This record gives sequence, C-alpha cells and structure tokens, in this order.
Amino acid sequence: MKMHKRSVKKIASLLIVLLVLVGWMLGGGAKHASAEPAPGEQVVGGPYVVNVGPRSATVMWVVKTGEALVGTTPDAMRTPVPILHAEKLQLTGLKRGTRYFYQSFPGDAGKGSFK
Repeated sequence: MKMHKRSVKKIASLLIVLLVLVGWMLGGGAKHASAEPAPGEQVVGGPYVVNVGPRSATVMWVVKTGEALVGTTPDAMRTPVPILHAEKLQLTGLKRGTRYFYQSFPGDAGKGSFK
C-alpha cells in the first residue's frame, strides 16, 4: 500500500479530531496543563472549549511533540507523521452566566473566552 502525502495529511487531521474527542469524553479528573509548550513542541490545534456546563468547562488544545516515520517496508519509512497529544485545562466552581477569559498557551492564538 503506497501512502500519498494527501492521505497522510488526512490521517493526521483525523488524529487531531480523535484526540480532542477522546479528551472530551474522558473529561473527569483534574490534569495539570502547562501554559507553555516544552522546547521542540508546537501547538497545532485549538484552543477549544468543550464540556461547558453551568459550573464547569474544559479548555483543550493539541500539541505536536515530534514525528514518526511510516512506510511499507522497514527500509522505505520516509513518510513523516506527526506525534500528537491533547492538553486540557479543567475549570470547576465557575459562576453561572459569567464570561471567563483564558490564555492556554503564549500569543494571541492561545487566548479565548466562554460564558
């Protein structure tokens, strides 16, 4: 099976969506999320606000931590595929009807708000 560049990009996009959905579905339990990606990491998706309730919300974003090589044989692994993971920030004890602002990672792209 020969993988085309477009197929790899499509698979990577689907992986991002899957990571966000899995994080949303697992929602429970507090997890510390760093506000700044580690050296060599790159934010590639988000932030997204999910699981918004009357007194809670979750802010998520997707980080690329590296690349893996894929190929049809061990000596033909030349197609890079991103290694991705989802970061999340769970907020609880929120006041109903109040607008909240956040900055999940540095720069304007990491800013947002929800109500």
